[in-house]
Amino acid sequence: MYLVVKGMSFIDANKPETAKEARSHKRYFYEEHTCPTNYFQDTLVVISDTERCADDDPHGVFGYVTDIPIKGHEQILGMNGSSESGHGDDILALFGVKPRHTAVKEKT
Repeated sequence: MYLVVKGMSFIDANKPETAKEARSHKRYFYEEHTCPTNYFQDTLVVISDTERCADDDPHGVFGYVTDIPIKGHEQILGMNGSSESGHGDDILALFGVKPRHTAVKEKT
């Protein structure tokens, strides 16, 4: 399962980061720092039921994949005021993710 979230980017012109540092900081923010309830507007709590315990603050349940600028991708992401967005495969392709399934064509 993939979540595509509208996030934020902070760039300090006085302290530029390498691409590796930027990815590390984003990975930390999305995987460890941010609570999963922040991704779901009306969610009160996310509970991860593990063998150890029922964790009601399960940071790290999502893994950071990558980020893209929104500009130029508004339509496929469904942000252009239209009720139609791109298909899941098209959206994953924006992020460089190859779908795991194989499309099956109907026989005619």
